[in-house]
Amino acid sequence: MNQYLHLLDEIYPCDWHDAHTRSGYNLYDFGNGIEVLEFSCTVGMNNLANLYIRRTQNSNQPAKLVSLDHPEDQPVTSRYILFNSFWDHNRSALTSFTVDRGLSDCGSFEIHRFTPKGYLELVEYRTKRQCDGKFREPTDYPLIYPPR
Repeated sequence: MNQYLHLLDEIYPCDWHDAHTRSGYNLYDFGNGIEVLEFSCTVGMNNLANLYIRRTQNSNQPAKLVSLDHPEDQPVTSRYILFNSFWDHNRSALTSFTVDRGLSDCGSFEIHRFTPKGYLELVEYRTKRQCDGKFREPTDYPLIYPPR
């Protein structure tokens, strides 16, 4: 953990060491020595920040944060953070959603898939920017990407 702490701290202010002590990390193994580590840290009452570090075993390449693509003209907290992400076995992808406020009446929903080399590619992006007090499942937010 300590060898990655500086990468995590650079991107998002959180007590990553404490979060790791409580929850550990997930490891995605892609073969050929390519691995991605998933670290999570609680952000406020409504969101969990997830960062991904790609490393190659038996290589001189330094471990690096995995960057994320987002549609143009969409607000982005960081190109490295997924919020509230989880592995969706039905989709074979990482699914994430961001709650813009506690009512869960606005936010975004994203689906990313890992490439065979351990990078993330955007598959789907939905958003509901208007916080109107009416709950709607994030999977039903208007589709932004891919365009229809």
